[in-house]
Amino acid sequence: MFDLLQGTLDMLILKTLLGERKHGFRIAARIKQVSANILTVDESSLDLALHRLERRGWIASSLGVWENTRRAKFYRLTAKANRRR
Repeated sequence: MFDLLQGTLDMLILKTLLGERKHGFRIAARIKQVSANILTVDESSLDLALHRLERRGWIASSLGVWENTRRAKFYRLTAKANRRR
């Protein structure tokens, strides 16, 4: 596993959220997929980054249902993040 710089992880998360909302597991899986299994984001690093981006107003979260039964927190880009693109 590679240690990512904070800004790089933030950018990867924002890029992953383009187009649709996702929960943390899907965000981490997508980063791993697009990097051809080279980059793996551990849960604690992902949680810190998601909270940091939410505090900055770039993403927003809401509770939803995943796989028909599991509750999960879903993240989406905000208008503020979309303006920065």
